[in-house]
Amino acid sequence: MSGITPPVCRAARALLGWSRQDLAEVTRVSLPIIEAYEANTHACRWAIEQLLARAFEAAGVDVFTRDAWGGAGVCLRHRHQTISLRSTSRVISSYS
Repeated sequence: MSGITPPVCRAARALLGWSRQDLAEVTRVSLPIIEAYEANTHACRWAIEQLLARAFEAAGVDVFTRDAWGGAGVCLRHRHQTISLRSTSRVISSYS
C-alpha cells in the first residue's frame, strides 16, 4: 500500500471511524505529528508514512493513488469485518 498523503490519511481515518488519537495509539506515532501531517504543516519521514500505511492496510483499507478520473482515494476491503484497534496495533507491532 502506498500513496499516503494528508488528505488520504484523513479519508482512511474517517472510513474506519478512527480519531487522530486512535491512529496515534495504533501506530505509536505522536499525536502532534499526526495532527501536523494531516494539516499539511509537517512532512513525515518515509518510515512514519509506512507505519500509517501499514495501520490502514491491517484495518482493511485499500489506498489507490489513481482512479479512472485520475484521483486518489480509499476503500474498505471487508465491509463486514469488525475492526479492532487492539488487533490492528498488534499487526503494526509485528512489523517493528
